[in-house]
This record gives sequence, C-alpha cells and structure tokens, in this order.
Amino acid sequence: MSRHPTLLGLATAIGFTVFSAASAFAQPAALVIGNSNYANLSKLADAKADATAIAETLGDNGYEVALLTNAGAAETRNALTAFLAANTAPEHRLFFYAGHVLSVDGVNHLVPVDATVSLGLDLAFNFISMADVRAQMDRDSVPDILIMDTSYRHSADNRLKPLLPGAEISDRAVTPANSDSILTMLAVKPGTRNLRQNNNNNVFAAELLNQLSRTDRNAVTFLSNLSEQVASSSDGRQKPFLSDGFDASVRINPGAEVPIADGPTEREQRLWSAVEGSDDVQDYKDYLAFFPDGYYADAAQAAIAALSEPDEPQYQINPINESYYVTRRANVRSGPSTAFGRIAQLPEATVVYNLGQVVDTGWYQVIMPDNTVGFIHPALLAPWAGSELAAWSTAQNEGTIEAYQAYLEAFPDGRHTQSAQTSIEVLQEQAYREQLAGYRIQTLNREVVITRRANLRRLPTTRSAIASQIDGGTRLTATGVVRGHPWIRLDLNGETVFVHNSLYVVYEGSVFQAWDNAVEADTLLSYVRFRAQYPNSVFEGDAVAAIQSMQAADDSGLKPLGQLYVVKRSAKIHAKTSRSSSV
Repeated sequence: MSRHPTLLGLATAIGFTVFSAASAFAQPAALVIGNSNYANLSKLADAKADATAIAETLGDNGYEVALLTNAGAAETRNALTAFLAANTAPEHRLFFYAGHVLSVDGVNHLVPVDATVSLGLDLAFNFISMADVRAQMDRDSVPDILIMDTSYRHSADNRLKPLLPGAEISDRAVTPANSDSILTMLAVKPGTRNLRQNNNNNVFAAELLNQLSRTDRNAVTFLSNLSEQVASSSDGRQKPFLSDGFDASVRINPGAEVPIADGPTEREQRLWSAVEGSDDVQDYKDYLAFFPDGYYADAAQAAIAALSEPDEPQYQINPINESYYVTRRANVRSGPSTAFGRIAQLPEATVVYNLGQVVDTGWYQVIMPDNTVGFIHPALLAPWAGSELAAWSTAQNEGTIEAYQAYLEAFPDGRHTQSAQTSIEVLQEQAYREQLAGYRIQTLNREVVITRRANLRRLPTTRSAIASQIDGGTRLTATGVVRGHPWIRLDLNGETVFVHNSLYVVYEGSVFQAWDNAVEADTLLSYVRFRAQYPNSVFEGDAVAAIQSMQAADDSGLKPLGQLYVVKRSAKIHAKTSRSSSV
C-alpha cells in the first residue's frame, strides 16, 4: 500500500459530535482510494493508476489530498477517521473510491483488498459500511462529495449469501440516499454492472480526469456534465448516477482562476440604479431574476437578508445546566419560531451545552461556537443523561461484554441492538479463545462412547457453558486429552467440546463394542456369548429378549430356560437336536 505525502495524521473516532468550539475553514480536502490487487477477489487493472492520477490532479487544483492504494480494512478505516475527524474543518470534502463494492440489504460496503468471507461476522469486520461513513459525514456542517467507481464483478456476494440467509446481497451498488449536504455520484446506475477495466481504458476515470483539468465549476454542474460525457464516450453503454437534493455551495477545482467581470453591462447598471437603496425586498428579487450571477448579485442578496431580518426581540430565558443532544437533524434559527431564518444546521446526535429555554414557547436557546445566539425547536432536543445515545456511547467507550449487555437491558429494542449483540458475540469468542489457550492438550484420535446422558462443555470445567447435551451410548471421536484435568476433548460435528472422564469409555474392547459385534452377527450364539462375557450389563435385557425371540422361532419345541449354564467338558454344538445334524 502507498500513501500520498500529505496524508493527515490519524485521529480518534468518537460516537457523537461535541458542539463546543468554532471551526476555522481551510482549503478543501480529498481522500482518494484505488484498490487493484485483491487477495481473494478478482483484480481491477486500472483502479490504482486511476486513483493516483486523480489524486495528483486534485492536489494541483488546491486540495489537501490523502491517497491510498491497495488498502486493507484497517488502513481504510484509519484513513477515513483522519479524513472525517480532522481538527481543522476543510471548505468541503471530496472522497473518490475505485474498487469493488458489496451491497447488503440496501447498504453499500467498500471492499478492502484483504477482505475475506468465511463467517457472517466478516461483513462487519472486513468490509466498510458506507452508511457509517455517511453518518460520520453528517456529524458536521462540511459539505461532502462522494464519487464511486464501482460495481465490477466479483464473488464475495456469492460467498456471503449462505452465511446471511434472507439478506439481499449483490456486487452492484444500490441507490444511495439523497442529501442536502452529501452529493453522490456512482460510475454506473444502481443495480447495473460497470464496464470491465482493461489496459488503462476506464471511461469514467478518463472523463473525470478530463473534467478536473478544466476551470472550476459548481459541483452539481460539474458532475452532471461528467455524467453526460461518460454516456457519450461509452456510446450509451455506461450512464453514471447522480443523487438529488444537494444544496450546498461547493465548487470543484477551487484553485483554478475564475474570470471576474470588469463591471456590469449597461442594461444591468440601469436596473441596479433603479433598485439600489430600496426598502422593498421584491425590488432586489426582481434584479436577481434578470441577473442571478450579475455584478451586484452579492449586494442584492445582502440587501434581501438585511430587509428580511426581523427586529431582535428580548426573551425570558430559563437556564438549563445539563447537556442535551439533537434527536434528528435540526435547524438553528435566529429566533424561537419557524418564522425566523435558518442560521445553521446540527446533525443528529450532536451534543449541545450552554442551553436555556424560552419561557412560553418552549424553544431552546443555544450559544453557537462563534457566540451567535440560536434557537432550536423543543421537539428536536432531549436530555443526554439516561438517553439511548448516552448508553450506547458508554458501551462503545468501555467496549466490554458487561457494557453492551447493560445497553441491551436498558434498550432491548434500541437502534444499536444488532450491533451490541454482534459485539458481545465477538468479545465472547475472543474470551473463549483466550481461555482455551490456557489449557495444555495432548492430541489423540480415538473413538469413545458416552456412558450416560452427559453435558458437553465449551471448556474443560464445570463452570463453562454447556455446548450440548448427549445421550448415553453415543460414539464420538476424542481429539485430545487435557493435561492436569480429568477431561477429554471431543469433535461434535466439527465443534470442539469437552466431557468429564467419568462420562465416557474407550470404545475398543468395551461392552459397547461387544454388543455392536453381537448385534452385527445376530445369532443365538453371539447373544449367549455376549451375556457370558458381560453379565448384567446395560444391554442385558436386550440380549435376553434376542435369545428368547430366536428360541421361540425354532420349531424343535425347545423350552426357554432363562438361565445361564456352564459346559462341563469339551462338547460339540449342533445346528439341530440331533447328532446327525451339522456341527
């Protein structure tokens, strides 16, 4: 794996955003990932080279760029953490990914080059959920642009389907959610296959590089033009997807120089002279209708904002001396009603301090990081203490089985129930492996028989969890002897279990083997010999029943005696009650 020299230092990921300090905007930032050399999946010929070229072009265009190629799961997570948790907020973020994708139940997952599939848990640990990435992006006010060159054929979906029965799994990307702060482009329409990479001829990447080499442009316009160029260059075989609803003011190639008009046209100057100084908002809106990008557009927008601003009233505020959090994305307004303009937006799970509540209206007053006063609707805030978000944050910070169990007990139907259960399973498996490694086990391979109903345990101790219960007479393969402990290790249909020494016997030479031999022979003599060798055994009743059944079936009229007799001297045994019969 290689990295661009400007890769930011790693930061610590947190489960919620703390709203406490102002952010200073800097240059835009870009994270570029190109995965070609997959260890367990089909390789992509151009992904690494495409990502490298795009990273260099973005760097030339004024972006702070982090480049990763052929990145594993851990490296990808670290890079995303640094990218999304930088101390200084960028003007906007651009994330480009070229590589395989896996969609599971409507969620796209990036596929690192070291991704493997052998357990259902592999989805959470070996793949990168774009739902988690987007959730982290939503925790601040920085606009984000996602460009994904994916949906190439691979086999991870087929390997994962048997491990997650009922799940909808595909190697093609699904439709990402629309967002007003995240603009997403897929190289192909959701659910369709990308054109095969071959010999540096990736249509999407080539057109993207071509667009990046031009002057700066509004992000939506830039990507819309890119989509049209890709469709044209591929003769309609490849049609990219672009999400809707993005309303942030973001320009691609911000480092490029934009021509600035020397002044207004004569027609524009006449109209501006007519409206300048007016106290009617409509006059400035009329000007903007004719000249939306005119020489005086900024001045018109400023006049509209000034004339639309209501007189600042005074409110009676009751202080709140505890933390609250945003229950869903919230508008921060300049006054305590929806009639006031929006001055900011806070993403879900943002923690806020310095609170007060407006008497009569119930709206909450907040102090912004830049000391601006804002107001939030009462339905959009809730106390942090005792909340599900607080419990989940505690569970994640402690990272113990007890912490996750405490979360589940408090919120059995919570939003993170599945994640908590998965974490508990992983931690329990880790603890089991660590405990098992503390025992010395001598390997063997021998058949044994469970003598009576027994508990089979996960570890060689009665304090261990019961893996299964099994009836007496069951034959299993012993695979090891636990040194210093009266237990043996067994193979139960591929699962490792342990049983106490008092509950089994070695099959070879045992009454169980003798009985199996008698049953296999199924003759009067075999059962008589068995009773003579093992009187009063667990199979005594079955042996007597077999003997009596065979004697009753004989037409010679013999009367069953029901007792054992001893042959006093050497004697021949005839097939019938006649010396002339065969011996």
